Amino acid sequence: MADSPVSMAPPVSTTAGPADADNVFVWTEIPKDQRVPITRGVFDQNGYQLFDDVGETINVPFENENLYVMKFAESTDGTMYFVNEGNAPVLYVPKDGYLENSAASGAKWYPFSKDFHPATPVFLGVAPSWGAFIHMGWYPGMVTIGGYWGSRPYVAGAVFAAAIGLTFIIGGHHYNGWEPYHTYYRAHPSPYRWGHPVYAGHVFHGGHPIGDHGDHRGPGDHHGFDGHGDSGGHHDGGGHVFRGGGHDGGHDGGRGGDHDHQR
Repeated sequence: MADSPVSMAPPVSTTAGPADADNVFVWTEIPKDQRVPITRGVFDQNGYQLFDDVGETINVPFENENLYVMKFAESTDGTMYFVNEGNAPVLYVPKDGYLENSAASGAKWYPFSKDFHPATPVFLGVAPSWGAFIHMGWYPGMVTIGGYWGSRPYVAGAVFAAAIGLTFIIGGHHYNGWEPYHTYYRAHPSPYRWGHPVYAGHVFHGGHPIGDHGDHRGPGDHHGFDGHGDSGGHHDGGGHVFRGGGHDGGHDGGRGGDHDHQR
């Protein structure tokens, strides 16, 4: 489909309001191998904020100037969901799913392109380095497709590869690859800066255990989405409980249903 008209109105906040500390969790507090339905994902200079279907938030912070802190993989059932796999957080995203950028109104990142949608989780970030990420220009309605990925955790000096189809769309114009985009934002500095979310740490109530502790992508695997099963709290010994999950709450799960870009 053709690109939709891009609004150039001043940005509005896309982050949640003041967070209740009892409803905010660092990803390590989520029980391992538990599938948690996600209705919305947001990112800023501090990391990712993932909102579940019962009003709780999972934070995946950027640490030690590491942009590649979370793995991404394609969700085959059309929904977005999170799994703590123990050694890394993993976000399963539909092919047309996106995360919102908090810096500019309507700005979105689609982690996958037409030719890049890994079935096996890979570490993925929106920019080629931490420094490049921090200095990115963001614009109202901007769309980023693809990113930089690696199969192993990031270490200082490592180089992550650009995904096939990496594209930046600004004002309806396509910039294919980092250099054309970099040239544009150097010539047209964006006045919009990052937001500042609230982070906290506590017992997670959301999601449901994955029965086989292995394949999170198989067809027909709908744990936590059919409205049945365990709805009680899941205690992690950390002093608070995550209560989300059970159904998708009628949300689109960040699936990018507006199709405002061409892939």
